[in-house]
Amino acid sequence: MTTVEPKRASLIDILSAGYTAVNRRGWVLLFPIILDLYLWFGARLSFAPIMGAIRNEIAFLADFVTRSPQQREALVITIINADMRQFLAWFNLVPLLGPDTLRMLPAGQAVLTLNDPLSIVFSVALINVVALILSSIFFTLLARSVTGRFGHTAYPRYLWHALQGIAGYLIILFGFLLGIGLPFAMLLALVSQALPALTAYVLVFGFLIGFWIMVYTGFAVEAVLISEVNTLQAILYSIRLVQRNFWSAMGLLMLTILITTGLSFLWADLIQGFWGVLVAVLGSAYISSGLVAARMVFYQQRWKEITQSTKTKRR
Repeated sequence: MTTVEPKRASLIDILSAGYTAVNRRGWVLLFPIILDLYLWFGARLSFAPIMGAIRNEIAFLADFVTRSPQQREALVITIINADMRQFLAWFNLVPLLGPDTLRMLPAGQAVLTLNDPLSIVFSVALINVVALILSSIFFTLLARSVTGRFGHTAYPRYLWHALQGIAGYLIILFGFLLGIGLPFAMLLALVSQALPALTAYVLVFGFLIGFWIMVYTGFAVEAVLISEVNTLQAILYSIRLVQRNFWSAMGLLMLTILITTGLSFLWADLIQGFWGVLVAVLGSAYISSGLVAARMVFYQQRWKEITQSTKTKRR
């Protein structure tokens, strides 16, 4: 008697399951929609006085990504006068319109300018606490739609677990990248002075290190939500998942990048007045949330295969 192996879900099947999960709880789209509308029409947050005081340092960094003095000056002015709300939301995982689109904010928008370090520290803390709470609620509701666990009795405990796990992963990731980034920045400064021709290669090398760290640990949030493990276990689960499913994980990542990058041009074209903004926000919220749910489906299915394979080997 032969055993028929179940057919493995393709990336298209996984994407379809992700959007099915979103359709099942369509009201979760209110999170990205409301946040995007706030970014568009709420008061902008500017650190122009503080940023202006470190103009020379900003200009030094701008030299690495620009080719002419005119481009450098334009970039420096853009950075100094930038809206800091989305940039400072390091703990936000709710999918939003990309920064290239958000840079085209309404010219008449109100601006809240902060010019002292204490108010900046407070605003950064407040933004990230709110971002973490909203991200945790959004992800837990979407994860429950993916897994089919609709019970509400244990939700507060599940939300608290998710909040701790997401915060823990982001803190570890930022700390690790910062630990690598500071020595790398010193190396980059030395290379740019001693061997300018190698600067681009060093930048690419640094980017690749950060990229692969995020690829291999990128399913840690899904592990926290689906497997309900702690942060360190979630990171190990993510690394193992990517190792066992490298090409399919990279395929999902590349497909996600292709979809979001391609649609960013469409959203930019649509943004012509209030109704265009609204259509872009609604479309972006649905497409991006479906991709988030698809990552959860991918993790759920592939991790189930790994656990089943491990149990079979033990027998």
